Amino acid sequence: MNSPSRSRQLIKGILIGAGCAGMISLIPLINLLNLFFMFWMAIGGAIGVWIFQRRAGKASLGEAALCGGLSGFFGGVLFALVTYTTLFFITPEGFNRMLSLLEKILPNLQQEMDPIITGADFRGMLGIVLLMSTGLSGLVGILGGLTARWAWSPRDPDQPRTPAGADHD
Repeated sequence: MNSPSRSRQLIKGILIGAGCAGMISLIPLINLLNLFFMFWMAIGGAIGVWIFQRRAGKASLGEAALCGGLSGFFGGVLFALVTYTTLFFITPEGFNRMLSLLEKILPNLQQEMDPIITGADFRGMLGIVLLMSTGLSGLVGILGGLTARWAWSPRDPDQPRTPAGADHD
């Protein structure tokens, strides 16, 4: 990064990407896509790099990895904080009501569920899982950022394009 302006643009990209990743991950049912390769965290990393490149020009590999990784990481932090805070304030009675609603959808849930999920250690386990997923969110954000750099890099207008159907080396 050469200038303070470029650094500011990088920070804007990180914050916007993290906000998008974290907020989309909080939407019920849509957040299930995070089960598949932390999808929304990769998208947040890609959005961060896309925003950065629109304002500051082509990102270097390091800038793309940094922007994508921090976007995914902070998106994961946002998701983890909201999720853990929400579950922390649910009383055991409220938690049992949620389980009874799930049993209406999945009738065999009680037989298949591990007793530890209904125990007092559940919140501690959830905290550990959320911490691990936050770190993973950063790694996946790096992949999203590097993919965005490759896919949406500003092209040099003077560079000749290879015609369709021609051999590509």
